[in-house]
Amino acid sequence: MKNYKQFDYIIIGAGTSGCVIARRLLDHTNATVLLLEAGDGDPMADVTTDPDKWYMSFGTNIDYRYSYAPQPFLNNRVIPVPRGKLLGGSSSINGLIWARGSHADYDGWAAEGNESWDYQSVLPLFKRVEDWEGGETAYHGQGGPIHVEKVKNPNYIASALIRAAASFGLPIVDDMSGPNPYGAGALVRNVKNGKRSSAYTGYLLPVLHNPNLTVITGSAVTKLILEGSKCMGVKFIKDGQQDSAYAASEVILSAGSFDSPRILMLSGIGDPDELSAVGIKVAHGLRGVGKNMQDHPNLAILAELKKGSATDGLDLQISTVFAKSSYATYSSDLMFIAPPFPLTTPAVAEKYPIPQKCFSIISCLMLSESRGYVKMLSNSPFGPLEIQPNMFTQTADLKAMVEAVRIALNFSEQPALKEITQKIVGLSPLSSDKEIIDYIKLATASYWHPIGTCRMGREETDVVDAKLKVHGIEGLRVADASIMPKITSGNTHAPTLMIGEHLATDLLATDV
Repeated sequence: MKNYKQFDYIIIGAGTSGCVIARRLLDHTNATVLLLEAGDGDPMADVTTDPDKWYMSFGTNIDYRYSYAPQPFLNNRVIPVPRGKLLGGSSSINGLIWARGSHADYDGWAAEGNESWDYQSVLPLFKRVEDWEGGETAYHGQGGPIHVEKVKNPNYIASALIRAAASFGLPIVDDMSGPNPYGAGALVRNVKNGKRSSAYTGYLLPVLHNPNLTVITGSAVTKLILEGSKCMGVKFIKDGQQDSAYAASEVILSAGSFDSPRILMLSGIGDPDELSAVGIKVAHGLRGVGKNMQDHPNLAILAELKKGSATDGLDLQISTVFAKSSYATYSSDLMFIAPPFPLTTPAVAEKYPIPQKCFSIISCLMLSESRGYVKMLSNSPFGPLEIQPNMFTQTADLKAMVEAVRIALNFSEQPALKEITQKIVGLSPLSSDKEIIDYIKLATASYWHPIGTCRMGREETDVVDAKLKVHGIEGLRVADASIMPKITSGNTHAPTLMIGEHLATDLLATDV
């Protein structure tokens, strides 16, 4: 066994939050930092930096290629969930949509006993992340590591979606990343000079040569080193060899909503019954590890373009719509986008001929009430996980998604979209609820936003406290999307960067 010596901090995962934490420690302290990243892909490859090619990374060597377990309500379909396997993590391969969610999302976290996570407390952290194209405002920051800007020239399909939403009765909004998104407008993206602005390019790349930073890629953490109730360091595999490293201060787990609970469970921290069932010795019983998993279900309605309409060469300068179903309680619970290509499932493609020229009207359920889990199937560090989001196990989710599909169909009937649409594949505005539900079973996919598996809170089933310290374990914190108590009503990239800033703020308050 090789010993990589002692560092002040060890960060497991150089993804969205991990890059943030490393950068802030290096900027504001003299601490030594070891950053371990299991992936070894190129974060500066064309497929990761070009905003119009992000989806081309799915299923490649920079994608972990995770999949959800068969979904009972969705005809037992297996749903892929791409996750970034490279520096920057999923911030290097995602769809570049900048959406913080509603202020009520964070007030809801705080209401569950998570002090300093309310909207007014996290707003300065969001601003610290941003380099907003319009300079500093009440809701945006300037000079931060992530450049954020509105789409300048929405393509003709995107423009038609905005006009259709307006004729449907929704307001046109200048800034879709405000405190309570509702209405239609140009997409806000983390793009700078036509290139992706990721956690890697914005946070980590500028400090890669800092002598206090050690980055080891291709290093899969297999276990936390525990002495009693204290986390001392980590064991990991690099180039087929087992290595170890120790932390004088803290170990920070930022491996994402699948691998953060996996590493905790491999270390004997989790539900005692589940750990024992796969032959893992229990070090600390914590039943909430791997529970509370949530995602944003979505589906694409495919719209065939009329003859003479072109999709070849159209970029992803698109728009977005936030709306409320009749089941929304506190903020917009539906989101719609219209990429200029068919983004569909094999089940839909098998049943319906996909037109050569078509676009998608994607309906996303942003406040799902269904809850799932991540479970170990063996005690092997590299064995498969059972990842089960339990989509549509809550009746309210299905009702809201049916309404989302009806709204999307209504958009397609508005003049702006109707004048470019030949027909809708598989559905029509006259479709019954049963026909829509049958389509939902074929077409639902993941919006690639798994969260919640190391839930923050004070209850017995929670994993970390408001400082993101693991309950009952000294010297160990978790900082990534897994700590979210409830999913945000927007894309999860921006909130996950904020989570990194939140933890860094807490660390700096005690380190200096």
